[in-house]
Amino acid sequence: MSHTKPAHSRPLMTTLALVAIGITSSAHAFSPLATDDTGTQGKGNNQVELGYVFERSTNLDMELDDRVDMNAYSATIPFTYTYGVTDEIDVSLGLSRQLRSPTGWQNSELGLKWNVYGDQTKGFSAAIKPTILIPVSKNMQSNGLGTARTNWGLAMIGSYLADNYELHANLKYNSNYQSNMPDWEFERNHIWTASVAPVWIINDQWKAGLDLGVQTNPGYNSSYEAFTQLAFSYAPVDNLQIGFGVGTSHALGSEDKSRGLNVTTTLSYQF
Repeated sequence: MSHTKPAHSRPLMTTLALVAIGITSSAHAFSPLATDDTGTQGKGNNQVELGYVFERSTNLDMELDDRVDMNAYSATIPFTYTYGVTDEIDVSLGLSRQLRSPTGWQNSELGLKWNVYGDQTKGFSAAIKPTILIPVSKNMQSNGLGTARTNWGLAMIGSYLADNYELHANLKYNSNYQSNMPDWEFERNHIWTASVAPVWIINDQWKAGLDLGVQTNPGYNSSYEAFTQLAFSYAPVDNLQIGFGVGTSHALGSEDKSRGLNVTTTLSYQF
């Protein structure tokens, strides 16, 4: 038996929200994978990405004798603009609008990706990516639209590109500070994420990818959370890609069996 929580309730788990930050606020060559790659746009080139993310999070209500499942739902439209400052450096701005009540803008992200080693088009390459998360208001934080504190992150990215497959790996740190408000349930302030994504090049138009990762659980119901995503990318014409992905997450060892599901579609265009 399952019950639905009101859309304005605080999310039952935060893994999907953080994974969605990776999906929606960063420019990835293979969107909607959360694991980034080392690729940049090239000097003077631009990319825009528009997406839609539906999320459902579920856990057991520990206050009820029969411990029924409780569900919470959200939907967001993310947008990211990326500009190639040099052949090795990109800057990006990520915005995200939550559609379900409460409706509003979530934290925006400023990012810089620097390819520090190797050829992005073949073999092994490495990049680093610092990010800054712009705060929302305290009222927006209380409604679950983000954090009212400035936060930052740093990702170390490795990619290997062959003729018919790719392999990408990330190690990321994100701060997760929140403003102090009455009755606010604080989360962990330091979030580490490790992920790997093999990608298969089916033909000139189709790619398939698999995301596998683990991260610090922002909530205190368990220490770690694992996430997976299966994604496909289709390029009907040059410089245009359509992405689709289905992802899951699980709070490892949590008593309330916290878990989540997300469905993501993206549209990416380079010019």
